[in-house]
Amino acid sequence: MRLLLALCTTAVAASVLLPGSVQAQPEPSLQDVQRQVEALYGQAEVSTEKYNGLQEKLQEKQKQLQLINQRIARQQKKLEEMRKTIGAIASAQYRNGGMDTTLQLLLANNPQKFLEQAASLDQLTQQQADQLRRIAASQQQLNSDKRAAAREIAEIEQLRKQMEAHKNEIVGNLNKAQRLLNGLKAEQRRKLQAADRGDDVKYIGAASGDAAIAIEFARRQLGEPYEWGATGPDSWDCSGLTMRAWEQAGVDIPRTSQAQYDALRKVPRSQLRPGDLVFFGYNGEVSHVGIYVGNGRMIHATHPGSTVQLDPVDSMNKPYIGAARP
Repeated sequence: MRLLLALCTTAVAASVLLPGSVQAQPEPSLQDVQRQVEALYGQAEVSTEKYNGLQEKLQEKQKQLQLINQRIARQQKKLEEMRKTIGAIASAQYRNGGMDTTLQLLLANNPQKFLEQAASLDQLTQQQADQLRRIAASQQQLNSDKRAAAREIAEIEQLRKQMEAHKNEIVGNLNKAQRLLNGLKAEQRRKLQAADRGDDVKYIGAASGDAAIAIEFARRQLGEPYEWGATGPDSWDCSGLTMRAWEQAGVDIPRTSQAQYDALRKVPRSQLRPGDLVFFGYNGEVSHVGIYVGNGRMIHATHPGSTVQLDPVDSMNKPYIGAARP
């Protein structure tokens, strides 16, 4: 009903305009701009976490490809050495009156085919037959590794394309947000910056052991800039900060906020203690994480254009999803 009334009102207003006249668009309020910017930052953060997850997969695929290529190099060297050994025997036989037919077959490019087609291996000496089998097995392993390498290369290329798509989403949303901010008046920008300054309260709850080390690391990063995809040492995204903080304490946790939430032991909000990670997002999908420091506050890398800050857990503009303990 509200939408219909609004449409009717707009239609009536438009009908009384003189031909050729243009109705001035009202300037958006600071609150409207803030809501739009926060929404764009939220979308960019979701894309950032997906990009980070793909980057982690890409690095793993690249490691696998490197191992396969190393195996291929070893296998090729081994195969060449085996063929050289057979070649030396063949050369000696040739100098002594001609090369044995079976040795010619041992030097063939497809020894396995000979094995499959041979009516009997009696025509080979046991040593020659064993050597042929080893060459055939090495060739099969080499071919298998080459196929595996080709699959890894194809998957790496697909991951890169997906990462590029997410990167374009991130950059596009950040550019839209910046255009909105650029359209504000100087006084409006000052108000927005003041609201985004973080918590001036410096109290951090008591912590001990690994949690104290992680919190102290995060505390030292206060004021450093947010940068999507960054894991330090001078700029951070949200999950990059929590990962590095706990890494300082000797505890490895996953790279992305969603993976951190999935991997770690969940704790009720009523049982939060300093060092726990607190997660936020929409529809059960995690897109932001901070490290709880006690007294209802957290340290987190906030959003593009801002910094690492100490803020109340309840200050987030996206729903609280849960907490987990490294």
